[in-house]
This record gives sequence, structure tokens and C-alpha cells, in this order.
Amino acid sequence: MKIKGLKANLIPAIPERLENKLEFRITTELTEEDILLYSTVLIYFDKQLKKDKVNLDYIPKTFAIFTDDGDIEISLSDTVLGINSNIIIYAIKRFEKLNLPEVLKVSVFLEELCHWAWNIEDEVEVKFKIFEILKEIYPGLKIQQVYPGLNN
Repeated sequence: MKIKGLKANLIPAIPERLENKLEFRITTELTEEDILLYSTVLIYFDKQLKKDKVNLDYIPKTFAIFTDDGDIEISLSDTVLGINSNIIIYAIKRFEKLNLPEVLKVSVFLEELCHWAWNIEDEVEVKFKIFEILKEIYPGLKIQQVYPGLNN
């Protein structure tokens, strides 16, 4: 699988346990702040996986793709007839346009990771899993500060 428009960029640090499960592809300019933020997210994400005793053998490898606005172009090499791949796509420039505060950026990063690792399809259910992790990153945070209308 080839993703067109890849850029040479620093990448977030991946916890050792997740090195064979998560790879990055980048087609946008990531700031140092976003790289550090995503690296921090992965540390707390991995801690929650351990706490929940998630068996990594049952989690498929995925690619986290950082884009401008969510657009990607994938092509297959001449010898490949098909692919099966898991991907997470982040539209980084949209974050900037919305001027998201850090906690909301973190919640977006976590949401896609939680959908993937815990195989949670339900959008409300996944927010409770995200909030479990957010509480560790931001002690004292209330769920209504991130998700108005939800109660824990």
C-alpha cells in the first residue's frame, strides 16, 4: 500500500508494546506540539490497555494517517492485487481551523484509538472509554467539560 503525498516528518513516540501494532503515515506538517501531545496520548492509552488487560494479539495492526483535511490517495504497487488494512485518519488542519483546546485534541486522538483497540463502534460508549483515559491525563476533569450532556 502506497499513500501519495507522504512527507518526511518527525513522528510520535510509540510505546514499545505497540510498536508492531501502530505505524504512522504523514501527509501534512505536524507541529512539535502535536507530536509531543500524540506521544503523551499513546503513553496513557497503553496504560489503559494494560489496566483493562487487553490482549494485543487480538488487535490488528493499524496505520494512523495524519492529513491536512482527511483526504488520502492510496495506490497499490504493480504486483499487488488487493489489500486489507486498518487505518485511522486525522484531519490536522481542521483541528487548527476549529482552534481546538488541548483536551479536545486529545479526545479526538483517543477516540479513534479507542474505537480501534477496544473495537467499540458505539459513539456514546466510546466516549466513556475516552474519558477513563482523559481523567488520568487531566486529574479533576469532569465529563461535562469534554462531552456536555453525558453523565458518568
